Amino acid sequence: MTGEAGSPPAPAADGAVAALRPLIVAFSCNWCSYAGADLAGISRMQYPPSVRVVRLMCSGRVHPALVLRALELGADGVLVSGCHPGDCHYTFGNKSAELQVGCASRLAEAAGLGAGRVRLQWVSASEGAVFARTVGELTRHVQELGPSPLRATAAPAVECGPGGAAPIAAPPSPSGPGARMLEDAFRDTHAYRCIECGKCTGICPVNAHLPAFHPRRMVVRGLYGMEGELAGDPVHWSCLTCGLCREACRVDVDLPEFLRRLRTIARLEGRGEVATHGGLVQTFDRLCSHQSLRPDLTAWADAPGLGFDPASDTVFVAGATAALTDVVNDVTYDAAAVPRDSVRLLNALGVRPRLFEAERPSGHDLHYSGEDGAFARLARLNAAALRATGARRAVFSCPETMHAYRDLYPRVLGEPLGMECVHLVTLIDGAVNGGTVAFRAPVKGEPPVAYHDSCRMGRALGLYEEPRRALAAAGARLVEMEHGRAYAECCGVGAWQRCDPTSRQLRLARLGEARAAGAAVLVSPCARCTTHFICQLCHDGAAPPPQSGDTKIVDLATFLASRLV
Repeated sequence: MTGEAGSPPAPAADGAVAALRPLIVAFSCNWCSYAGADLAGISRMQYPPSVRVVRLMCSGRVHPALVLRALELGADGVLVSGCHPGDCHYTFGNKSAELQVGCASRLAEAAGLGAGRVRLQWVSASEGAVFARTVGELTRHVQELGPSPLRATAAPAVECGPGGAAPIAAPPSPSGPGARMLEDAFRDTHAYRCIECGKCTGICPVNAHLPAFHPRRMVVRGLYGMEGELAGDPVHWSCLTCGLCREACRVDVDLPEFLRRLRTIARLEGRGEVATHGGLVQTFDRLCSHQSLRPDLTAWADAPGLGFDPASDTVFVAGATAALTDVVNDVTYDAAAVPRDSVRLLNALGVRPRLFEAERPSGHDLHYSGEDGAFARLARLNAAALRATGARRAVFSCPETMHAYRDLYPRVLGEPLGMECVHLVTLIDGAVNGGTVAFRAPVKGEPPVAYHDSCRMGRALGLYEEPRRALAAAGARLVEMEHGRAYAECCGVGAWQRCDPTSRQLRLARLGEARAAGAAVLVSPCARCTTHFICQLCHDGAAPPPQSGDTKIVDLATFLASRLV
């Protein structure tokens, strides 16, 4: 589909094809393809000098984040080469590479870089000619596509310390920008009001499993002027920004925002932390934040039976939910079903929404990871594209996306978004009360259902009763977990920053609550929560007992859509 804000970059003119010297990054496995590249050199086989070879022990080590990062830094193409199937030194590493490269290719295309910039090729140690031919073919294809739109906007080279292993962290200055930003953080978040009561630490789900993360002490350290030590301490990256501490604080300290600003300061001083999944979510969002690209996040909308109206005064904002399938590609979960089922629900309400074709990722995770510049770019681009639709109302199914548009964008824009923002479940709740939507009658003996109050759906958007009323109207036999509503605990991966033993313990605890309540189905309003709960069940099980099939995780939109008459 063509984006509303413009068309994709045109290919290079014929005269420019020969002049372009593309930059191709080749990730090659040590045992076969790197040896094949070496053979091509020893045999003096001719191929374009456009490739930069990176040797890895196995092609299965090529994560999609590496591919997208290479493209983000200005590479015109990426080649991944490994052993032929059946010949992998590590048995199935090349099969893993096939999966990872497929995900990277789809994400690169969704980000607007076009098809064909990422290629996978099997090359054995004796196939130097195959390596040379592949480099030549990819070079010619990239020349036809034209240079990467990111060449002029690629990030500058990172200055490295001794050995070139890591970026040099800028030493904090008592009067530098970090110190001034910390002063602003104390003022804007009311952190100076802290009375050291410890309620934030007492309620913090991270502190329960990671005592080193102590919210109260972090504020106190800032009050005592330890700016550099505070921003340089990696423990603040453990914060989930879930907002539970805000519920407990009696002096109105916005601790999640305070810690988010610490992350911004840390990045400014070269102390940033690579997020989980190699920072893939943040890298994808940064790619989509470049105005020179025209991302397309609407592939999910090609499914049959979805009703859209380009003249509607309601625009459906799906967010980048569908991309989760390629971000977490080792679990069986179709994240694209969430926007599809959301549109089916809207159609059942008599609403044929406009498809938001020029949509980019909301940047929610960039914001909470302290990447303010890229988030601001996405805020301005998305806000302008949304206003250009001429719609009166924006409907959301992803709580993170709605939180970004409704609550965070106005801070960047300096003015209101200028459009009504409403969550899908609010419309369903109103339709149920008005008798304009019908769900099928419940079947006798259906298992009990527990509803998970996600951080953004509950504490950010304030939607607690609407989802429960919608589920009850759809015939769900609801049971309540120990921690619910404003005091519900989250899935443990805030802003995709960390997925570690602490976050796994949080998921196990939440799944244990659902089981203790007698629920066989856990309904989640958030696709990322669904992803993480399913991942937990697939990989680690939920104790006790550790069987993975005891609790079924279902998205709220999918559950409700399955109950429509």
